[in-house]
Amino acid sequence: MIHFGIIGAGIRGSMYADTLSQNSYAELTAICDADQRKLGKFGQQGIRTYDDYKKMFDDANLNAVIIATPDFLHLEPALCAAEAGCHILVEKPLATTSEDASLIAKTITEHDVLCMVAFENRWNAPFVAVKNEIALGNLGKVVSINFTLNDTIFVPTEMLPWAKLSSPGWFLFPHAIDLVCWLTGDQIKRIYGWAGEGVLKTMGIETYDSMKALLEFNSGFAASFNSTWTLQNTLPLVYDLKVEIIGSKNSYYIDLQDQMVRQYGGEYKNLHTLGYSVDGRMLGAPSLMLFDFIDHIRKGKKPESDHIHGEYITKIIDAIHVSAKDHKIIEV
Repeated sequence: MIHFGIIGAGIRGSMYADTLSQNSYAELTAICDADQRKLGKFGQQGIRTYDDYKKMFDDANLNAVIIATPDFLHLEPALCAAEAGCHILVEKPLATTSEDASLIAKTITEHDVLCMVAFENRWNAPFVAVKNEIALGNLGKVVSINFTLNDTIFVPTEMLPWAKLSSPGWFLFPHAIDLVCWLTGDQIKRIYGWAGEGVLKTMGIETYDSMKALLEFNSGFAASFNSTWTLQNTLPLVYDLKVEIIGSKNSYYIDLQDQMVRQYGGEYKNLHTLGYSVDGRMLGAPSLMLFDFIDHIRKGKKPESDHIHGEYITKIIDAIHVSAKDHKIIEV
């Protein structure tokens, strides 16, 4: 049995806890959060609760840990977990500075533990289907990619109390840039970023409203990335994800806003079908990702989306922010 701890008992931490309860090879042994109010339900289930993750590592005899803290609070838990010899599943991005990402990656390598960065859309059915088509050669040469990933204003104003310490780049771009690298097997050589602000600042949230990036890849194609998190809350889903992949043989258009079931009546919305449960078993991409991580631990297999790749994605997004701030092209 693989004994897991979770750091962060919010939306993601709770979802991971539910997923662990559905896996016969793992169990949630301990959970930590600074907010004691979030821990009550876990204590009632016989799970050990902590308000200090260092004490959790000392006491709980863990094999693995899930870091589900806010984006900018991954460094210390990751270092502590690696030094404790625990395998690590960490939310994306690995870190929000290149320096933190490099230190995390170095420490994980030194302590020889497995790490998976939670680029969950690698387990999302539409992207898996396109990945398979590309592997079969059906796309041909990549000509162009356009990637849009937006959130409604609910996310930075209500869902994330720490939005002012993040940005659309840190919160949304990791999904998008990782997916393009994964789908194409390519890496980036040139970066130009742009950022817009105004709406959130008038609400006292000092961060960007939107970010754009144009990335040139080594094989000669360019990909545009567009993320805004101030869309109106009347959007049918809280997020809008659309990808256009144009190839020399075929092209693929992915639209996760269209969830195949549309509701009309008191309000217009899409029923979320890509993260559903069947007979109480969670089948969404984050849960499939965690099941896969458990199998990697069991088999001693290194994840593809590991700390080295996580460091790379952080450095790219860091460079996008620098490019947006300084209005300059950055060579990777």
